[in-house]
Amino acid sequence: MGVETEIQIKIKTANPFEARAKMEHIKFLSSLDTDILEKLVKLGKNNNAIQQLKNNFSMIESFLG
Repeated sequence: MGVETEIQIKIKTANPFEARAKMEHIKFLSSLDTDILEKLVKLGKNNNAIQQLKNNFSMIESFLG
């Protein structure tokens, strides 16, 4: 049985629809284990990784199945 903790965060968005989408994505991410979150954060801090995701997401997604 895990520990459940509530946190409060601020997000910046262009409109309320984008805010809702971001909140749903963050909720999903909170369900991932710490090891995966650490790897995603590492990628998120790497400008090259971000560019690769932006430019090649379809290829990456098809490769992973």
